[in-house]
Amino acid sequence: MLTSDDFTTRLVLDHNFSDDVFGFINVSRGFKAGSFNGLAVLNPVAFSTGFEPETVWAYEVGVKADLLENRLRTNVNVFFNDFSDLQGLNTDATGFTTISNIADADIYGIEVEFTYLATDQLRLFGTVSRQSDEYTKVDPTSIVDPSFKLNRASDWYGTLAFEYRLPLAGSGANLGLTGFWSYRSEYFNDIVNSPIVRTDKSSLLDLGAYYETAGGTWKFALAGKNLTDEDIYNKGLGVIGVTGQPNMPSSWSLSARYRF
Repeated sequence: MLTSDDFTTRLVLDHNFSDDVFGFINVSRGFKAGSFNGLAVLNPVAFSTGFEPETVWAYEVGVKADLLENRLRTNVNVFFNDFSDLQGLNTDATGFTTISNIADADIYGIEVEFTYLATDQLRLFGTVSRQSDEYTKVDPTSIVDPSFKLNRASDWYGTLAFEYRLPLAGSGANLGLTGFWSYRSEYFNDIVNSPIVRTDKSSLLDLGAYYETAGGTWKFALAGKNLTDEDIYNKGLGVIGVTGQPNMPSSWSLSARYRF
């Protein structure tokens, strides 16, 4: 029987610089337990080979501020994640899927978020994230090269969104319009950075409208997803033919909600 034991910890320091500005430092440690390669049951060698726990030290420094008479809220975070014994999943040409401790790695970057009340009816939201990743120590028995990028790690991610809420005079009801746009730069879906299962950069657009009765008892909504009909693969695998999980195509839906 394979057992894993480790410890987790978290230390947070925060300070109110003023009534409107708040800063913090967060240091934490986490781990992902080791196990056996149960997916390779037909491969006795792989099945009998276990993998060790993965650990991470995570460091974060951030500032939160309420500005413009509390109409603008901003969050800025800088982060650094130090992974040891990173667990990597790989499916070989015979179809056997195994997990092994492939390397030590770092992921670091900056995140910025904002919420802005432009008017009493219009609210704007946005995020942007810029991160980098690198292998710092590669296990000599792994198939990973130090120059590879971590799988499913994008350099850029961002969103923009809005909600326009129009009160209907005399009824207490509301009409609303919503929009959400997201962008993600390219990333690889496997640990060996196979170009054939790379997901290209993409931008997705959702739009919606709703009618809400007084007190929010009933809400009727029309929602459009992926209206630019972006065709991407969220996940991919490049062995025994190319397989993958595509995103949802452009679609519309109607919904009704009753609140008791």
